[in-house]
Amino acid sequence: MSDNLDSVSPPETVPDRSIRQWLRDNRIDEIEAVIPDMTGIARGKLIPAHKYSEEIGMRLPEAIFLQTVTGE
Repeated sequence: MSDNLDSVSPPETVPDRSIRQWLRDNRIDEIEAVIPDMTGIARGKLIPAHKYSEEIGMRLPEAIFLQTVTGE
């Protein structure tokens, strides 16, 4: 397997307009982003659907990857 990233093609994207329309058509009010931390506990956030396309991406705090089971 090669480490050459130049040959990796970018993922297909959908225009923001299509995403916003799909969210409206399906009456979706919130978008939930969840990722497991190092111990397998789900961490993430909810955002209102109308803010999803207004943001430049959807960022999660990097600290969620460093938290212990107790949240420390």
